[in-house]
Amino acid sequence: MRAAANAYRAKAFECLSLAECMNDPERRAELLQYARLWMQLTEPVGNFRSAYEVEPGTLHLTTSQMGLAY
Repeated sequence: MRAAANAYRAKAFECLSLAECMNDPERRAELLQYARLWMQLTEPVGNFRSAYEVEPGTLHLTTSQMGLAY
């Protein structure tokens, strides 16, 4: 993952370098925004669970609630 972050930083730096050369303020602002977006990709995301994962200890179903009768 570290290699990907370095590649994203390189893209951000490329956008910043291009922005310095732009005479058009709108185009410069676009490149600066892209640089920010590339840098955001280098930041840690956190511990997100997929749609099918449940926080441990939060789901307490009994066999009768699941429709299972023993």
